[in-house]
Amino acid sequence: MIPVLIKDVNPCEILGGFVQKYRVFRFVFKENATPPEKYHYPRAEHCTTFYVKDIQRFRFLDSTAICSFQRSVIVGMFNTPVIRYGGNDFLAVKVVLHTTALYRLTGFPTHQLTNTFIDAEEVF
Repeated sequence: MIPVLIKDVNPCEILGGFVQKYRVFRFVFKENATPPEKYHYPRAEHCTTFYVKDIQRFRFLDSTAICSFQRSVIVGMFNTPVIRYGGNDFLAVKVVLHTTALYRLTGFPTHQLTNTFIDAEEVF
């Protein structure tokens, strides 16, 4: 694996009312390696994530069904853990939003986004 990159970047002043931070993730595993699954505990945040390289997959803790993420997703708050399966070349940019920003941008009530991933391209 090449060195890991996890970097937070502050938004510009104009976007500060919507964006809390940008987070960039990069992990690259050898082609013959199987990347480890990752347990994601619930977080009190809304975000939009862009998966730049390999397709990412997930399953809910109480399910055996593994689903694929879209290339860009809107993520609501979760109250259940998710198991994530990354590809060998993982590059993602996550836009962490302030609490009410997603509602102000999309009009989606918060309860409709609980435990969901929505295709961001369809929304925006």
